Amino acid sequence: MIINNSFYYSLSFIGLRYLFF
Repeated sequence: MIINNSFYYSLSFIGLRYLFF
């Protein structure tokens, strides 16, 4: 479960960074 949460968090972070750049 923790791994899944980490994956989702990573994806969200990447999306936010991509949007900013």
